[in-house]
Amino acid sequence: MAILIKSKNKVPTTLQGIFNRAYRWASREGYEQCVNGGYCTYRNGDNTNACLIGACIPDNLYQADMEDTPASAVLERCGVKFDDSNRASFTNNLRKMQECHDETDNQVDCLAQLREFAEGHNLKVPAS
Repeated sequence: MAILIKSKNKVPTTLQGIFNRAYRWASREGYEQCVNGGYCTYRNGDNTNACLIGACIPDNLYQADMEDTPASAVLERCGVKFDDSNRASFTNNLRKMQECHDETDNQVDCLAQLREFAEGHNLKVPAS
C-alpha cells in the first residue's frame, strides 16, 4: 500500500483545521477527484488518492470500512471529539465541504467551491 497521509495520528480537530488540510490537498499538483465506480470515496483502493475529508485521515488510522460512513463518524473514529451542542452544525458543515469535492470534477472548480465555502463560514483560505 502506498503512503498517502504521513501525519501519524494527527487529525485536525476544528473546521478551520479540516478546511486547511482539505484546501491544501485540493491545491496540490496532480489533484484528481477520488472516486471508485463513479462514487466519491475517502480513499481509493490502492491508497494513492483521497477526497477532502480522506486527506484528514492519517494512513495509520484509515480503514476501508470507513467508506459509506458519515464524515463526522469517521473523524470521531480518528479521535476527534465533538461537543454535543455543535454536533449538528459541524456535521452539516463537513457535508457541505465534502460537496465541494463531490460536485465538481476538476481542480479549478473544487478550489473555487472551497473558497466560496470559506467565505460563507468565516474561514481563512490557507496559503497553498
